[in-house]
Amino acid sequence: MGDAECNEGSIWEAVLTAGHYKLDNLTVIVDRNYMAVDGNTEDWMAQMDMELKFKSFGWESKTVNGHSVEQLIDSLQYRPIDKPYALIAETVKGKGVSFMENNKLWHQAVLSEEEIVYYVDKYSPMDKAGAYGVQEWIGFIGVESISGSYYNVMGLPVQKLYRELIKL
Repeated sequence: MGDAECNEGSIWEAVLTAGHYKLDNLTVIVDRNYMAVDGNTEDWMAQMDMELKFKSFGWESKTVNGHSVEQLIDSLQYRPIDKPYALIAETVKGKGVSFMENNKLWHQAVLSEEEIVYYVDKYSPMDKAGAYGVQEWIGFIGVESISGSYYNVMGLPVQKLYRELIKL
């Protein structure tokens, strides 16, 4: 779920219930990108320490780099006993696409076909810093690429994450 969603009371009612009933078969991944449709989450309703908040509701929780498939896979292999598990994935909205990174205008925006063609030529598949590029970036908007369809979760290519998860 998104961090901005965590401002809703129903989220915390569910979190409290899961902790109370010790639902150790429940894992939640929070996309902690500090971005909501109307700006930075900390400017309009500070979330503070998400890991600590979940722990205070009886959950096991951990914060990881949400752009690292390896960290996500390693963290998802952990199974707490008698507690639900919250994985706080620190991410950057639009990572790897300079004009989209941390830009609230792109929270729900869609590129035109002409823009897609232009930016597919401009961005490489993966830069030296490890930011996702063309193929993964196309997944941000759910466009079918030459090598298949990509759908995005927290800036990660879901196909790669899924292939790793089914190995568990």
